[in-house]
Amino acid sequence: MATAMILGMGVNAQTRVGVMPMVWDDLAYLPAELSMSGTPLILHLDEGDDYTVYNYYTNTLSLAASFSSENFSHLMNVGYNDLDNPTESYEWGCLCPFSQTMFNNDADWEYLRWNGTADTIQDAYYWDVIYHITSFDVVKQNGTVLFSIAADNNLTIDYVLALKWGGEYFLVVTETNEEEEYTTILYRIDRQTQGVSRIDGALPFKVRPTVADRNQTFTVELGDGNNATEVQVVNALGQVVKTIPVQAGQREVTFRASDLKGGMHIVGTRSQKGQGACKIIVK
Repeated sequence: MATAMILGMGVNAQTRVGVMPMVWDDLAYLPAELSMSGTPLILHLDEGDDYTVYNYYTNTLSLAASFSSENFSHLMNVGYNDLDNPTESYEWGCLCPFSQTMFNNDADWEYLRWNGTADTIQDAYYWDVIYHITSFDVVKQNGTVLFSIAADNNLTIDYVLALKWGGEYFLVVTETNEEEEYTTILYRIDRQTQGVSRIDGALPFKVRPTVADRNQTFTVELGDGNNATEVQVVNALGQVVKTIPVQAGQREVTFRASDLKGGMHIVGTRSQKGQGACKIIVK
C-alpha cells in the first residue's frame, strides 16, 4: 500500500506580494539547493484540503512560483533528507513536490507523477486513501518525461524519499508486497543526462504491525544487509517524534504505539548504505 498526494500543476510567477496570506492550511520548506534562487523557499498549500494550489515564497515575501491544478495530475509529495548537512531541521519532513536543481541544470521545475490506482477506505477509527502505485515519472513542467521508475514484479511503491549524499542526489524507493514486507532500493540521479541508475543491493526491513491500537507495540525487523544506525519515526507534519539508536548487529527495534499520537506516521531507517521508510498508523 502506498500514500501519495494528488493534484495537478500549472506555472506562473510574480515578483512581489505585499503580505503573506493570513490563512495557511499547511506549510513546508524547500531547501536552497533545490531551487535556482539559492535561498530557502516556503511552500504554502492553498485551497483547503484539496491542495490545488502550491505557492513558493522567498524570505522577502516574493512569490517565486505558483503551481495549480489546471494542467497536470497525479502529483507525488516527496520527503527530502540532506545527509551532507544532517543538522538541518527539514531533514525528514520536507515536502518537495517540485524542484529546479535535483534532476538537471536548467531553470524548469520538475515533479514526480505517480501511475496506478487509488482506493478510499474507512472504518470506525479512521479513513484513508490507499494508492497502489506501480510506477512514477519524473516530469518537467512542460510535460516532458525525463525518466520513469517502476516497482519490481508483484510489488507496489510505498514511499519515495529524495536524498542528497556526498554531493549527489538519489531517490530512495520503498516497495512492498501484499504481506507488507518492505524492500528499499537506491537510484542515483545523473543531472547531466537527466536520467537515473539503480544501485545494486536492497535495504530490506519490515515493520509489524503497520496498523496498531495504542496498547500495542511496533517492531522493526532489520534485514541482514541493512546496517542501520538508527530508526526514526516522523509524524504527518514531517516532524521527527522518535529516534531510536541501533547497535551494531542489532536486528530488531521495538517501540510503543502509545508513544505516538493517533494517525499516520513514517518509520525510517538510516544506514551507511542509504535509507528506507514505510508507513504506519496509530488508531
